[in-house]
Amino acid sequence: MATKRKIAPKGADELKIALLTSCSVSRNYQPELRIQDAPIFSTMSDLCDWWADSMHLMRKVNPGCLKTPGELYKGVSFDTVTEMAQDIGHENIYIVTGGAGLSRHTDKLVPYDFTSDKGADHNARPHVTGEKFMPHVWWQMVNSRLHSKQFPVAALLEKYDIIVGALPKNFAKYIFEDLAQLPGDVLGTRVFIPVPRSMLGSIPPGVRAAFVPYSNAYASDVMSSRYNKPQKVVQKFLRSCTTIESAQAAADTIREESASIGMANGRPQDALDYETMFKAHPEVLEAPNAVMAARTVKMLGLKIGGKHRFEGAWLGAKGPQESEFTKKDVVQARGHLREVLAHMKTHAASSNDEILERIGLFVAALREEGPDITFTSKEVVEWCKLAYKQDADENPAVVGAKVASLLKSHTAYLGLKDVTIGSTLAYRLA
Repeated sequence: MATKRKIAPKGADELKIALLTSCSVSRNYQPELRIQDAPIFSTMSDLCDWWADSMHLMRKVNPGCLKTPGELYKGVSFDTVTEMAQDIGHENIYIVTGGAGLSRHTDKLVPYDFTSDKGADHNARPHVTGEKFMPHVWWQMVNSRLHSKQFPVAALLEKYDIIVGALPKNFAKYIFEDLAQLPGDVLGTRVFIPVPRSMLGSIPPGVRAAFVPYSNAYASDVMSSRYNKPQKVVQKFLRSCTTIESAQAAADTIREESASIGMANGRPQDALDYETMFKAHPEVLEAPNAVMAARTVKMLGLKIGGKHRFEGAWLGAKGPQESEFTKKDVVQARGHLREVLAHMKTHAASSNDEILERIGLFVAALREEGPDITFTSKEVVEWCKLAYKQDADENPAVVGAKVASLLKSHTAYLGLKDVTIGSTLAYRLA
């Protein structure tokens, strides 16, 4: 790692703010360069050479295609960026993007299509076969090739008082190593990147001080959608930033508020006292379904924890599952169940809702078979295979994990109790 940069505080009367934000999926112009058109390479370095060379060539042969980020990107997230530009200036906004590196709002870019998000149909990862694609390493490479700066975010503090960031998780990953070039006392005192507190655990400890975890209560008065929430939360934060000291005080207030609502040691608490929550807020249990109950909790500014864990606790508090299975259904289920208990194998199941319904039928058959049978998630998965003839192409590891998760989170709802056999988590009828 390079030597940490020495950063001296600015003495200007007016606070100089650099705003980091992400690019937008929505574009006003068709891409001139697409990552899906790249050949297959052994290393990220080779792929980056091809990408940068293609960028440079396009700029040379077709300069008329070049657009600024404001011209290129569209959508509600970038609309919010435009709003903030009226306060801090377009020239002080920088876009974090894997395709163009750190680009200023006033730069001219080649319209491109690039992502390293493994969930996207066309992403960079399949184009590198000899090593793992690592976003923060790619970030250093693409900035070195396109801008001759390996760590451009850290360099911003040479001319700005503070850096404020509005970055979703996928884009924050790019700059972890970049931020690590700054002294530790600068992170958190001159670099502020508000994030949902649930994201804090995925941030490396060495740069975690730069990230400001906010609670649902802090964001409750922010009018936003899922697409522009990072930008809207930062827009609210910026209203408190008139001096370095006021920015630090605002960040500390947000951190303290977040810590007072279920935070411990910089991470969300693992255990939530749902029983206390339901007693204090009976309107949550009165919701018509678990989705509406979760929305009610969020409106109250409380933390729901994991979606399935909350749903299981809510259903359990409502009472055991009410079975609506016919006698024929249960007889057929018992036949499959006997085979499962004799041959413990694993295979795939389907969506979470389907899995939960099938587990309910499994338990109904179990009640007819006998109250003393102990089983694990493996038996349930194999039973689903026998009863529903799953497609052999489905992923057994992934769906097996879903079954295990749903059993663990919906134990009370299913009318079960968990038992430990050695190191194995098992279940039996309650």
